[in-house]
Amino acid sequence: MSLRTRLTLAGAGAVFVALAIASSVIYVEVRSKLHDQIDVSLIQSAQGVAAKWALAHSAPPAGKPGSNAKLRAGKSETPATATSASAREFGKDASGLFQVVPSVGAVANGGLSATGAPLPPPFRTTAAGSTTRDPKLLAQDESVARGLSPPYFRDIRFAGSPERVYTMRLPSSSAGLVRTIRPLTETNATIGRVRWLLLGLTLGGALAAGLLGLLAANAVLRPVRALAGAVRGVIATRDLNQRIPVSGRDELASLAADFNAMLAALDESQHAQQQLIADASHELRTPLTAHRANIELLARPDLPVEQRQRVLGAAIRSTEELSALVGDLIQAARDGRSVDAREPLAFDQLVAAAV
Repeated sequence: MSLRTRLTLAGAGAVFVALAIASSVIYVEVRSKLHDQIDVSLIQSAQGVAAKWALAHSAPPAGKPGSNAKLRAGKSETPATATSASAREFGKDASGLFQVVPSVGAVANGGLSATGAPLPPPFRTTAAGSTTRDPKLLAQDESVARGLSPPYFRDIRFAGSPERVYTMRLPSSSAGLVRTIRPLTETNATIGRVRWLLLGLTLGGALAAGLLGLLAANAVLRPVRALAGAVRGVIATRDLNQRIPVSGRDELASLAADFNAMLAALDESQHAQQQLIADASHELRTPLTAHRANIELLARPDLPVEQRQRVLGAAIRSTEELSALVGDLIQAARDGRSVDAREPLAFDQLVAAAV
């Protein structure tokens, strides 16, 4: 995998993670707010129904008979199914359905089962002949009706549609309940749209970040490509005089400057090697020539014995000088620097030896 691909994937991955976290937070917040709005409306509706129920079933003022019937008739848009304390009453307000259970213990053969099974049927036919929801009563409902448990929310399904029910105690009754019901279809649809929108924004943002990261990687890696081209040029031409243009003060500019310095050091090293070879050939030529002359003299059969001894001694000395010179050259090549082999010279002795 190339560096450009890794940079692109790293940028896109970082943006995707950031967008995913932000989208998750937004989704949870939106869902919580929508559910809170439903819960607040359920509580307000239940409190309003309880207040109207208490007002409609209070004792009529003196001299005004029949006022209860008027209040009872005007408490909801849907007429009550019964007025006795043992019956459930259904109604509908501006935001949803509500239900009043004046006495939980008097409903359906004297109370609730221990398992919380529904006592009345799940549907109820009103006086107008319409069918409405009648969520089952649970053991917790009796506890709420008697004031032993706080109000609570629960989710149900009616005809395949999700709904939310709020149950609270009827203040004007010793064992009564008020339940309000709101459908969650529209709320869940809104949450679903928000979920798909955030998912699309997350994936689209990651894709856009990947494309922008690809463009940015190309721009960032342009000096690197120039550096690679220069390296290939040096390898192909063996020309150490090439240099990379340096612009800016970032890390890539510093890398290009360091590469130029490396090329300069290599060029200097190459020149030093060439100079070493030239010096070595010059230094070796003289002793080798003398050594060859001595060997040629020793090969002459008419050479006197005394002169042969002198020539042999000179050949041995030249061999020792040649060995010392080769050792110095090896040391110089190994250390990478010149060897200062200068020593005091007696000019008169040199002239005498040459004569």
